[in-house]
Amino acid sequence: MGNLLLSGDILYPEGLRDGWIHIEKGLIQAVSEGERPEFEGDCRHIEGVIIPGLIDLHTHMGDHLARGAVPPTLEEAVFPGGYKHRKLEQATYEDIVDSISNSIMELQPGVTEALDFREGGKVGMNALREATTKHDMRVIGLGRPARGEDITDLLELSDGLGIPSITNDLDDIRELARGDDKIFAVHASEGFRDDIDLITRLEPDLVIHMIKGTREDWNALSRESIPVAVCPRSNLAFGLDVPLDDMLDEGLRLGLGTDNSMTSVQDIFSEMKCAWNLLHRSGDRGSDPAREVFEMAAGSFIGGSRLEEMISSTTRWWEGGWPDPGDAPLLSVVRRPDDDKWKQDPFSHIVRCIGQEDLLFTGPGWTQGV
Repeated sequence: MGNLLLSGDILYPEGLRDGWIHIEKGLIQAVSEGERPEFEGDCRHIEGVIIPGLIDLHTHMGDHLARGAVPPTLEEAVFPGGYKHRKLEQATYEDIVDSISNSIMELQPGVTEALDFREGGKVGMNALREATTKHDMRVIGLGRPARGEDITDLLELSDGLGIPSITNDLDDIRELARGDDKIFAVHASEGFRDDIDLITRLEPDLVIHMIKGTREDWNALSRESIPVAVCPRSNLAFGLDVPLDDMLDEGLRLGLGTDNSMTSVQDIFSEMKCAWNLLHRSGDRGSDPAREVFEMAAGSFIGGSRLEEMISSTTRWWEGGWPDPGDAPLLSVVRRPDDDKWKQDPFSHIVRCIGQEDLLFTGPGWTQGV
């Protein structure tokens, strides 16, 4: 990445500050408020609004190759034997590597970390690892064992397990992941309600969806500090309601995921806009929805959970120590508007008005047009 100076309005949890960040050799070297300095030599300068890197908590990047006439129901599209799995089974290894690579390029503006739920066992995980070597974005690979495959071999290749559904026989698998200090994540209560006692017994590090849960279910996960990734655009594409307002009211720790790359463009900014619309329609949250949605995308709702320790080694934005010299540059620069009206509510502007086309830089090394 070389020598880079970022300057402009830096977004902190308490608001904006004028300042600058110097990056060299892939690490933040200095952070300061006030007028930017002049550096000798070859130092690229990017000016704009500096925001924390966003986290996509749920992707299926291999699905990029399945874009086309997607079936209208969840069962036809993604259940075993459905459209998605037929496409993946027909694909070559090289097809899957290219599909994942295309998804990363699509998602990367604004996103510094993503959790990918990788089908295909060890072969699928190897394809993910090969694809990620081509890009400057951290992808956390959660494997799914293929039929007859030794799960311990898969754990050696992966960052954890991404289980597709809740069943009664997952306790041993959970213990294997825990013993290896790997992430254990489960899909639950998407098309229908799953037994909350089964979910909480497993003590997952992350639950995906939970949109068919009850208030009691959401409250149970909240009490256990288990975060939930919601994927509004994907669920809405299959006619599934996403009760974000009620889920937040029960204290759920929510993050955002773009889910199946076959249903919509993998774009965290589009996901934020969709989430904001769902919250705004309730009519009683004022301007708060934008702040809440941004915090979902910035990962603040995983703070204090086991998952926080496992997906990022740097001090995060919401903890007050961001950005720190010595950290990897998990941040982005977005184009600054021509006038200052956006400063009245920067969270609302970023969530509702910013698109990927406004991204100038995303760490560690993505820049617009490259």
